[in-house]
Amino acid sequence: MKPTLLLLPLLLSLSFSSAANDPVLDQSGHKLRRGVEYYILPAITDVGGGVTTYLRNGTCPFEVALDVSGVSDGRALTISPADSKKDTVRLLTDAYFQFTGATICITSDKWTLVDETSTGGRRIITAGGEGSPFKIDKMGSFDDVYKLVFCPTVCDTCRPICQDVGVVFEEGKRWLVLSDQPSLLCSRGLEI
Repeated sequence: MKPTLLLLPLLLSLSFSSAANDPVLDQSGHKLRRGVEYYILPAITDVGGGVTTYLRNGTCPFEVALDVSGVSDGRALTISPADSKKDTVRLLTDAYFQFTGATICITSDKWTLVDETSTGGRRIITAGGEGSPFKIDKMGSFDDVYKLVFCPTVCDTCRPICQDVGVVFEEGKRWLVLSDQPSLLCSRGLEI
């Protein structure tokens, strides 16, 4: 089965409070489900391709970024609700993101938030480690545009940080980091 396409905005915008029980929808209007593969693409097409991974300084783990090619879908991933009894991904509910497919790093491909001293102490997102819970929220009044947020409610060991996932341009790449301004990531996906 081919992965579903999930577009992500990369817009600068303010967030608003969404109904936490509403399901996140792909581009075809279907609910995002555990175990289904998706691609995450920026809603604005001139900022890069889909979400992928790159090695920074040639060492593992991979860091999460936008593909440098504006025509690439990036890497397929699954999005799983933190509540293992749930199958539908819902707005403002903790979920784990994990890339699918093999890599050269011998680590998990779960999205994990880390403090990175080599990038000025920014909180970056890697593809490796135990995994950190992220949330999906709507962007403003757009029904088909979403953003990613880090504000865990299910993680006992996470610091109580609440920030949007944004993009910073360094070393020729657009890296995903926590930011005070959403640069964001999600518009409905497309069933392929």
